[in-house]
Amino acid sequence: MRTKLLLILLKEKVKKKFTILIFVFSIFSSTILASEKKVVISVPEEWSTGLFLIKELLKDSYNDIGYELIFVERPLSRSMIELTHNQIDGELLNSKDAAKKYNLTVVEPPYFLVKGFAYYSKKKFKNDPTINEIKKGRIGYLRGSFFADNFFSDAKSPTIVNNEKQLLLLLDRDRVDFLISMNPSFAKKEMNFGKVLLLEASIHHVISKRNSELAKRLEPALKKNMAKLKYDNLQEKVRKLILRT
Repeated sequence: MRTKLLLILLKEKVKKKFTILIFVFSIFSSTILASEKKVVISVPEEWSTGLFLIKELLKDSYNDIGYELIFVERPLSRSMIELTHNQIDGELLNSKDAAKKYNLTVVEPPYFLVKGFAYYSKKKFKNDPTINEIKKGRIGYLRGSFFADNFFSDAKSPTIVNNEKQLLLLLDRDRVDFLISMNPSFAKKEMNFGKVLLLEASIHHVISKRNSELAKRLEPALKKNMAKLKYDNLQEKVRKLILRT
């Protein structure tokens, strides 16, 4: 009887130790898995505040496939360097052309389509100016316009203002030759203005090539979330936030 009792106690002791080991292992394993499911995404420091809708959209989409999203703010130039050196996993948004240039994976569908226009006075230019003429001219655009910052990075002393009313004054007072805007209806009531399409590009979430398999899992979730009411007309909402038009 005593021997039987000792065996029962021994079994219970072994069972308890085994349960503790399983518990410890499960915690350790879940910690490893959690660390593997974190994705670090760069957000452009230049206009981070205006992109909260896209940040929310991407966070929702990653959560749907079981990943924790961590945002870090970086200047555009530094972000690309860190991404190509695999120091971060991806960028919140960039163009398809940039992704191709730096061998990055593009996540479909695009957030929106970007069109950049140069507006000019018909009193000064009888015909549409060429892009080279525009780049050599005096440029004015809205603060926070990432397209203009990049497209005219080599422009000499561009004039940067806070709203479209100030932009119109620049042209009226001949302080600039061209106004740059992503707003296709900018100054539409001004009959003496002409406009030239500078570029057209689709804007996507991009990730490093080493994470390319992740894109296949993320794309259905992103597409589903973009169809939600709060992300409907995303292009118009983001344009207003970034450009304050």
